[in-house]
Amino acid sequence: MPHQRKRHLDRLFLKTAAFSPLIGILGHRQVGKTTFLESKASSYVTMDDPDEAQKARVRPLKYLQELKGPGLVAIDECQTVTTLFPCFKEIVRKSKRPGQFALSGSVRFTSRKLIKESLTGRIANLELLPLGLAEIENEPLPKSLLRLLGLKDVHAALEWSTLDKALFERRKKKEQDYLTLGGLPGICFVRDSRMRNDRLNDQFETILDRDLRLVYETTLTYLTILDYVRALSLQEGQALNFSALQKKTGISIAVQKRLLSAFEAIFLIRLIPIEGDRSGLTVWFEDQAELRFASQKRAEALASFRSFVYRNLRLQFFYTAGVNFNFFQYRTKAGVVVPFALRCEEGVLGFLPVLESEPSRQDRAAALSFLSRYQNSKVIYITQGNRQSHCFSDRAIQVPSEWLLWE
Repeated sequence: MPHQRKRHLDRLFLKTAAFSPLIGILGHRQVGKTTFLESKASSYVTMDDPDEAQKARVRPLKYLQELKGPGLVAIDECQTVTTLFPCFKEIVRKSKRPGQFALSGSVRFTSRKLIKESLTGRIANLELLPLGLAEIENEPLPKSLLRLLGLKDVHAALEWSTLDKALFERRKKKEQDYLTLGGLPGICFVRDSRMRNDRLNDQFETILDRDLRLVYETTLTYLTILDYVRALSLQEGQALNFSALQKKTGISIAVQKRLLSAFEAIFLIRLIPIEGDRSGLTVWFEDQAELRFASQKRAEALASFRSFVYRNLRLQFFYTAGVNFNFFQYRTKAGVVVPFALRCEEGVLGFLPVLESEPSRQDRAAALSFLSRYQNSKVIYITQGNRQSHCFSDRAIQVPSEWLLWE
């Protein structure tokens, strides 16, 4: 099928299955979990099948014992049958053999109390993200950021980031396509815009009127929640303004906070904290096409480029074993903004996507503020459509997205 791609999660999954009896494959609806599980498991069932779900509810332990075999058993969308999870606890107590069950879910298991209590310390959870550029093109997982982290002086990266002109132009075209199509396999390969829009509409109805209510019991109607998501999409990458959202949607700040937690639990968004001498949260949508659909208008060019860069560069860390990391945004009261940054054991990276051929005076001021704030940090200016790389210091480099997000 055209949407089947080798996923960058493959290697991490195999390593995990070699030591953990239970493996969770979590991610946004339509992100490709079913296709991924079917390629890895000896047998596969889904709780979206009413007959399977009914059998699992009636006698859950017996159901699992009959499924269990010498190979890996995949159970898809298992969060809809919570009675299974205490039984997993019992099965793992009796046998700690690695690679027994792979459990997928479109909601975070930790968001449901019974599941969390049953699986704590017994499951290794992995996340499957929307397809990145390199995955769509069947290229290896990029390592550019890990290489940059390991450098004391970023001048050494100049020789790596030179691209052949033909390759550069091809990648530039693919990046422009991604801004519209996103990375959800069931949507991004649909070329007819009306059909793609219909699928996005169905997707939002499913996640906001079904998945959401699994983790948050609310009397809000689907249309009210959708209106809030649309208003939220217009604040992506900004410091969240709850008062403005309340004025626009009529939803109280307390309910907004519960909604945001639920949206994150169903993988619609990511909440990223703000650091510096400001505090608060920023929101980033999980998929580029969903953001575009929710906002109902063409985003300002820099905002669109920033969100595209964030969604692609994060894959390098999510899919690399042994790297603990967290994202944050850097803001100061003077108006300095580094839209997203990453902290891990190897150091801190600040990312400044820019549309011009080189960073502006404001961009450079933001970089200097960031570098002075964080020890062992580097700043990466990211351009699109400009093949030139340039070092501004031993800790600040400008590179093309056509290299950073692919190599």
